[in-house]
Amino acid sequence: MRLSESARGVLASQIAFARVLSSRCLSRLKVHRDFDRQIDGSTGDWACWLWKGRRDARGYGLARVWHQGGGVAANAHRVAYYKATGFWHWGRSGYVIRHLCHNPACCNPNHLLVGTRGENAWDDYMRQMGVDLVAVRRELERGPFLPVAGVAA
Repeated sequence: MRLSESARGVLASQIAFARVLSSRCLSRLKVHRDFDRQIDGSTGDWACWLWKGRRDARGYGLARVWHQGGGVAANAHRVAYYKATGFWHWGRSGYVIRHLCHNPACCNPNHLLVGTRGENAWDDYMRQMGVDLVAVRRELERGPFLPVAGVAA
């Protein structure tokens, strides 16, 4: 089995699990009305959409959300993922929003996926092995539905 075929199966399972998590998320956040203007999405649906606003020292976009009346600093890619899926987590829940493109300034929901730190390390390993996970996800999203054992559709 080729490495990209193995990555396809693993990523299909992770995408299905991310959809289950997002469907169970109950957080309701207010996002600044200018948030979308801070993202350059002119490059196409499957290219990186770069954050044009402030960034931290590691290159991650900085945004602000409001929850229960107070403003909270947040990474822009987390806010973009929330807007696309409804998934938000607070504190040390064990979940991270992964960049399949490995570009910390990217806010394209097609490049983002919820997962664990271990899955994030797997993404890095796949990149080192030459597997383009964005291309794998694009292929999965265009292809037929892939049933995943143990996950209801």
